[in-house]
Amino acid sequence: MYLVRQKRKNGIYYYAVEKKRIAGKVMTVKQIYLGSSETVINKLTDNSLQILKSKTFGSVALLLHIEKQFGLEKIFNDSLDKKRKNDVSGKYFLSILFNRILEPASKAGIDKWLKTTYLDWIWKLNANSQIYWNHLDYLDDGAISKIGSKMAEKIFEKIDDEEFLLDTTNHFTYIQNKDSKVLAKGKSKQGRNDKNLVCYGLLIGSKSRIPLNLFQYKYEPDSEFLKEKIDDITKFLELYRKNKFTLVMDKGNNSENNVKKLAKYEFIGSLRKEQAAKLLEIPLENYKSSYITQKKRTVYVCDAGKKSLYDSEYRIVLSYQKESYEKQKKKFEETVKKTLEKYEKIKGKRYEKIVSASNELNDILPKKYKKAFNKEILPEGDKYVIKLSEVSESNKLYETHFGKNVLFTNKLETPAVEIVQSYRSLNVVEDQFRTLHNAFMIPITPIFEWTDQKIKAHIFLCFLALILVRMLEYEARKKEMTITFSKLLKDAKNIRVGLVSDGKKAKYCFERMDVEQQKIMSAFELQEFFQ
Repeated sequence: MYLVRQKRKNGIYYYAVEKKRIAGKVMTVKQIYLGSSETVINKLTDNSLQILKSKTFGSVALLLHIEKQFGLEKIFNDSLDKKRKNDVSGKYFLSILFNRILEPASKAGIDKWLKTTYLDWIWKLNANSQIYWNHLDYLDDGAISKIGSKMAEKIFEKIDDEEFLLDTTNHFTYIQNKDSKVLAKGKSKQGRNDKNLVCYGLLIGSKSRIPLNLFQYKYEPDSEFLKEKIDDITKFLELYRKNKFTLVMDKGNNSENNVKKLAKYEFIGSLRKEQAAKLLEIPLENYKSSYITQKKRTVYVCDAGKKSLYDSEYRIVLSYQKESYEKQKKKFEETVKKTLEKYEKIKGKRYEKIVSASNELNDILPKKYKKAFNKEILPEGDKYVIKLSEVSESNKLYETHFGKNVLFTNKLETPAVEIVQSYRSLNVVEDQFRTLHNAFMIPITPIFEWTDQKIKAHIFLCFLALILVRMLEYEARKKEMTITFSKLLKDAKNIRVGLVSDGKKAKYCFERMDVEQQKIMSAFELQEFFQ
């Protein structure tokens, strides 16, 4: 069918014409009158249509696309206590997840946000803040366990990771609950040791970068966390990977108990500075191997043989990066300078009691670099004074440590460079933590929930939201799309659907899309969700 232009006395008119060859002759088999040039232009530009309402479609359609791969709505409904759920419980949970990813709001703000999206038209939820609060109660420990297991099973069907990363973090909260079995004060990652902390660990696929398991716990040092959870972690990995997996963990998880339990599996860990003082003094000339990172930085590697640790022999691999050295050295010099400046303010001050002087000195000294200073508390008459000075020899020793990591592993045949690359993959976990700390991504805080169960449910929902985001990124990489996740969501958010009317009847249609938006629609087949 093609366009035919006909000129008449009172103007130019257009027809859509279809012709076919019949009995050797070309004949017109179909002709549709389109109207005058003005009429055609109005139809093409939709000038005759009036937009009644417009809602965002693309960003929620992307999440529906990922949700469909898991059947997450059904997983929610199948995992909840039958006496508590209703027919649309799954959709309420998806609303919480999608909102947390796209435009984080309080429970009171979720419904307001939902009404700006295409979901409002297709789900027709009768929601309010109380309904969302009630649904958090439905996520008891049993439901969380069932949902987590079903999600993990489906993720492992999609990925081929054999190397897994484990790390922990915490967030401070203003919630005060003395009877809580979830909250406790401790060493805050954000420096708020005066506040209660919510703590959790993540197990993540190194290659796929997808979170696989969440471990929530009351604050304790990392090594104690792993001591309690190590059996759960290894059983989880054995379930999906038998014994064919490598666990990569940070130095905070080191303890004799943990290392001995991991010995029958392959693992890569890191030694603390005090465990590796002599190894850190190995000269850089011995770092024979190297590789270039994605950021075009060179990492030098030293295969340092074996060392007896925790009653066994382990292979030792060292790494050094100049940029890390310079960054750590600069921070060290700034710390020394600030410490001496603090000392100058109290220099000559006389203390009634030696304990008062000792407390003042401890407040001044940086915990990490105490050996960088000569420090004394001396009697002066019937009082005491503090003497503090920099130790240049100790500073030189500190400098030999900067920019280096000392790794230990039971992987004896793997090239040293690959051992270092595997360990540095822990940055993937740090990226996930940054996402959960970021107010504009999937923020865990602020936490408005007060009961232990609601706090655990809230963190679990943030974990599920993180899975959806990383799965979307994973699919984009497989499609060889170079677009960043934030740009992907931004472009998708501007794919909108309008309710339009020609004066006689109303219909839904897409607003005009640019090239990038059309690519997203096509790549993820989002048309499927336009009803």
